Amino acid sequence: MTKEILEALFDRVRARPPEKQAEAVEVLSWLGEQDGAIYVLSDEERAGVLRGLDDAANGRFATEEEMEEVFGRARGKTK
Repeated sequence: MTKEILEALFDRVRARPPEKQAEAVEVLSWLGEQDGAIYVLSDEERAGVLRGLDDAANGRFATEEEMEEVFGRARGKTK
């Protein structure tokens, strides 16, 4: 059953424009690399995580207003 589903999906991808086909290849390649892989943080990511943990440990959290501003920007509503 899975093989038939994959073949049908591949047929659909083959019918898409080249840039969409490239996106599909990128996603499938990424999935293929995930078999038991462990994500390694970059130095910048690690520093951000450590800052966040330090902020939380010291009671530094965003205010309701700050959070609403962030969510507003994400929704496309800026002040």
